[in-house]
Amino acid sequence: MAMIARNASGSLTEALDALIPGDGIWPKASAVVDPARVLEALSLADRDWLSGVLTESADFPARWHDVDGHPAFQRLLNALYDTYYTAPATQPQIRRLAETSPRDPDPRFDSAILVRSKERNIPMTLQNSKTGITLASPPDVSPAPTYEHGARCGDFIYVAGQVARDENGNWVGVGDARAQAEQVYRNIGRVLAQFGAGPEHVVKINAIMVDRADRDAVTAPRLAFFGDHRPPHTGIVIAGLGSPEVKIEVEVVAYLPQSRP
Repeated sequence: MAMIARNASGSLTEALDALIPGDGIWPKASAVVDPARVLEALSLADRDWLSGVLTESADFPARWHDVDGHPAFQRLLNALYDTYYTAPATQPQIRRLAETSPRDPDPRFDSAILVRSKERNIPMTLQNSKTGITLASPPDVSPAPTYEHGARCGDFIYVAGQVARDENGNWVGVGDARAQAEQVYRNIGRVLAQFGAGPEHVVKINAIMVDRADRDAVTAPRLAFFGDHRPPHTGIVIAGLGSPEVKIEVEVVAYLPQSRP
């Protein structure tokens, strides 16, 4: 990473600006993103690949077109978008999008309405009158650029996989599985609360880890979060998650009847 930053930092800045050039509303990448943060999200192999791309060509729009099918390029895009759309400088634009509901033209949400909750300062809830699905994200969970953190369909609530980012998009507990799990379950609690639910309403947990040795470390925060409620749990160990910082990601399903007898 140091070699890329020292020998090609200017080129990397130009390369990122070619991917997000900015317009009258959104700033260009270099005005928002620290290239070092993008590099931190990439593996050593991906950084080597990127270094080669930067060395071979300065014509980045054309160069990116040549490599846009490469897996490392997709991971670079993910790292860039993740950093860009969680940066403080882009939050006013994201809030403006929430208030004007630009997604209404999407045929999946032809009848969507934007609902603002002044009591809880919830930035966005999309309700689809055709399907009965409600999508929502709480203000105290770092926004995801391409999806909402929670969905309600009938009596069930689905919470997207949560990782250890705080409300400002900063990583929590890098290298510490227990600290990450605590933040993960904190985020899950906030998403559930968005729909009026709590840990006691969860009926299924899926936890994904990158190191089997972290099993005990991540179990303690789960038991503390759920208390005496012990819903079914599936633990999966895989080679890697979306960012190298992530040691655990957890998604849950909750059951909360909309009308009780």
